[in-house]
Amino acid sequence: MSRWSRRSGRTDDAAPELDAETAQGRQLASEEVLALVAAAEAEAAEAEAQAAEAAALAARARAEAPGQPETEPEPDEPAAADSEPEPETEPEPDAPTPEAPESSAEETDAGRPARRPRLTAALGAWVAAAVAMVLVGILIGLSAFIVWNRGAQREIAEHKAAFVAAANQGVVNLLSMDFTKGDEDLQRLIDTTTGEFRDDFERSRGDFLTVLRSSKVTTTAEVKTSAVEELYRDSAVVLVAAGSEVSNTAAAKQPPRAWRLRVTVSRDGDQIKMSKVEFVL
Repeated sequence: MSRWSRRSGRTDDAAPELDAETAQGRQLASEEVLALVAAAEAEAAEAEAQAAEAAALAARARAEAPGQPETEPEPDEPAAADSEPEPETEPEPDAPTPEAPESSAEETDAGRPARRPRLTAALGAWVAAAVAMVLVGILIGLSAFIVWNRGAQREIAEHKAAFVAAANQGVVNLLSMDFTKGDEDLQRLIDTTTGEFRDDFERSRGDFLTVLRSSKVTTTAEVKTSAVEELYRDSAVVLVAAGSEVSNTAAAKQPPRAWRLRVTVSRDGDQIKMSKVEFVL
């Protein structure tokens, strides 16, 4: 009895100590479990915050990207009631989005490559330049033609004037004679003629001077108007209207006479001379 009592006494004395240790161990285990639960809930809340931030960044990137509809970010799920508040953290700066190279396939609002408008603009500029060059060529050609035409007209006018002047001078030499200067007047007339017309005057030179001197005639002529009827490279036919006054020893002064002549003038070397004369009624 005494031994058991002693054992019982030991047992009774150790039981309170054992109960205290067990209670303390249980309390520690409970606190550790609660700490682990709180840490897990904090990690879950942080993961949800990071997921929400990533969703916001993705929505912003989709909104800034061209040709893609904007999507609204999904609302964040409510945090658990028993979760502890997450400590405030500074948001990370947005990562710079890599810029696409210029040679990448940029698209327009219609979804077509942006190179097609550039190609169309270049083609339009080339067509405009070609049209401008054609117009410039046409203007240059037209200007050259105008200059050439003016030069040709001026040359023709000078050509006509030379033949008309020769015809007028020949008519004046033909109709102006003075019996006192018959040899000089006849030689002047012969010098302004060519061809068979000149040969005729040369053959009848003596007879002409005899008649002129015997009649004692003096005539003076003046050209009224003249115009080219036919024009060729080395000859022309000129219509000449002239008037003359005749006087001799028998009659002091006769009324003026009007003459219409068709004069053919031809080039003889570097001079233009009469080759034929026809009186026109």
